[in-house]
Formats: sequence, structure tokens, C-alpha cells
Amino acid sequence: MSTIHPKLNWRQFQIDRAKKRKKRLLIWWLIGAFSSIAVFAVLCLFSPAAHETPIPTSIPAAIEQRTNLPINNSRIPQGITVKPRKDLLNEENHNPVERIATSKDVYGSIRNSIYDNPIRLDLKTVKFNEGTAHELNQLHKMELIPATASTIESTPVVAQRITVINSTYIPWTSERFISDEFSNYRPLNSIEIQTSIPISDDSNKLNIDFVPAFSQQRFQLQYFDSYADKKYLPGSIVGYTRNIDSILPVYGDTVFGITSRTLRKNGIVQEITFPVRFSSRVYDLHKIYTDAFIHSGILMRVSTDGLWSDSGEIYSIENSNRIGFQMKGGINVGYHIDSFTLEVGYKFVWQSNVMQNMRSIYHYPNIGIQLEL
Repeated sequence: MSTIHPKLNWRQFQIDRAKKRKKRLLIWWLIGAFSSIAVFAVLCLFSPAAHETPIPTSIPAAIEQRTNLPINNSRIPQGITVKPRKDLLNEENHNPVERIATSKDVYGSIRNSIYDNPIRLDLKTVKFNEGTAHELNQLHKMELIPATASTIESTPVVAQRITVINSTYIPWTSERFISDEFSNYRPLNSIEIQTSIPISDDSNKLNIDFVPAFSQQRFQLQYFDSYADKKYLPGSIVGYTRNIDSILPVYGDTVFGITSRTLRKNGIVQEITFPVRFSSRVYDLHKIYTDAFIHSGILMRVSTDGLWSDSGEIYSIENSNRIGFQMKGGINVGYHIDSFTLEVGYKFVWQSNVMQNMRSIYHYPNIGIQLEL
């Protein structure tokens, strides 16, 4: 019997098509990842918050008006002459009778309650005789007391974290069951719902939350098999022979050939976890942020449904090892809008209670929306 043409070999055709599908899926995921990174970079570079410059600290108008009040010459004796500010270190005092007298607090320091930066008020240096020092000191105090009295020291307000409900869509997961030459794992659309209850309020460094979650992960078993077989079919044409100028059929009772078998069966794995999450804010700009996190806690596998194959034999999945331990880590990029937050991230998971032919480590991307309560 001659070798089967590649286009007629159904099993090999399915294997080649599965390889091409994986290549296309990998290319699309790479394109999506690079596009997301590019969009995130553009938003960070061209967002209004990236071009904001700190507002320079300025003296309030009322204080500035007080410091610029002209001195009434009618109240100052004639022996006092007002000069503009000079460099006192480089100026020589040649008159022993007159001297430079300033107040103890020539530079009044006022703290701005908004930007928490010191503001320096420079008063004019006045050259006067010995007898008028007390009067000008009183004038200086009258100018500074209202300004310093109006200063209010504000304490920073720390925003307390609140309970959050997160609904996550999982478009794809890595293989959770070990494939062989007869079987193939195909991920299907999955969901995850979790509630985040804050334990610590240190929002600037390390956040600790209790995060109970329910997940339903769907998959499909794709089983392909082909083997040599024969069928008993009386009167069937099993071949042809050539007789000089004609071709004659050969009849027989048994037909030899290859039998192919294809099976596609959907399955579900439902799990509940009770982990404690440790997270930290890696990047924060206006409404965009990036979080890195680690989950660690108890895992309960509620139910399983589906088929899988082992060395060409198909069997039903049994929910063994129901209680175990799970660790999960990853990174999330979020965009905050009022009480809603849109998140895109990637997670890596390790489980201790695996079933037959089940992998203990898998990973997947997630797209979710958070609702603050």
C-alpha cells in the first residue's frame, strides 16, 4: 500500500493546524502586549500631569501689601533718612554718631500652609539715629504679627482604603493538564470574582488585604487518534488491476484501512480561595497606577467536570485533593475613574493539590473592573 498523501492524512493535518493556531495566537498576544506597553507609555508622557510644574510659592496679596506699605515720613523725625537696601558687609560706616540698627528678626519666616515651603520677607534696612530705634522696632512688629498669626499649619490627609469588589475576565490560560500525542488542551473564556477587604491602611508602602475569591476556569479536551483497522464488507472493491487495454476492479470481503477518531469535550474547574494579599504601589501618576502583589492562602476545589486522556485512554476527571495551598503573584496596571477602576494584568499561580495529569503551575492574563463600596 502506498504512503498516504499529506492532505489525506487527517491526523497529521490536525497536528499541523494546531501548531499554526498556536503560532498565530502567540503572535497576536505579542502584538497586544507591545501595543499595551506603547499606549501606556504615550499616556504617561503626554498626560497633563506629566507636564505640570510646581507652582512657585508666592506671598499672599494681603501680606505683600503690608510689607510694601510706605513709611509715613511725618511720624519719623527729621534725623532719620531712608535708604534703599544695600550690601551691609561691603559698606563702611564712617559716621560714629549714626549706625545701622535692625530688628532682631529682620527676616520674618512664614510657612505656607498649602505648599509647606518657607517664605522669606525682607524688610527695608533703615538708617536712623540712636533715639528712634524703638519706634521702628514697633513698626516692624506691627507688620509681622498679623502675617504670622494668619499662618495655619495643615496636616496631610491620608485616604483610607475601602472594600473593593473585582470582576475579572480571563481570555486565556496556559495548559492546566498535561497533553500527550493524543490530546490537546484548549483554554476557553473564564471568570473570577473576588472581594478585597483591607487589613492595613499603610497605602504608601505595603498594603495587606484579605481577598476571598471564586474562579471558574473552562477548557476543552481535543482528542485525535488514528490506527490501522479492517472492516468486513462483502462485495467491496478492494483494488484495481490492469489487463492489456482495460482496468478491472478487484472485489473482496474485507477492507483494510486507517480509522480516525476525533473528540472535543468541554470541561470546568471551579475553585474557592481564601488568601492574604501583600501588594505595593510600584508607579502612580494621576489616575494611572501599577501594583505588584503576592497572594498566599487556602484553596478549595469545589467541583470538576470534563474528560482527559492518558496514553490514548480517555477518562473522566475526578475531584480528588480538594483542599490545598495556593500562591499567586503578578502585576496589575489600572486606570481609576470615579468609583470604578479598569485593570489589565498578568498572574502566575502555583497549587499544591493537583489532580491526575494536572499541572501545579500555570499563568494567564486578566482584564477586570473594580467597584469601590
